[in-house]
Amino acid sequence: MADHSAPHDVKRFTVMVFISFVIVFVFVMLMMLWHGPVTHDADGKAHYETRVSEPTDGKGTAIF
Repeated sequence: MADHSAPHDVKRFTVMVFISFVIVFVFVMLMMLWHGPVTHDADGKAHYETRVSEPTDGKGTAIF
């Protein structure tokens, strides 16, 4: 039990909070990159520039 840290170790808590914020920030930035660029219309609404590949052969490949 010599290596057991005290339950109120302020330094360790501060480091864990900082690392947690960094992890959340990186995750949010990656999600913003995954969504792609955003454009705003005249009303201020955001629209994601998503690219969807749809079949152009006209056969209707819907599964449902």
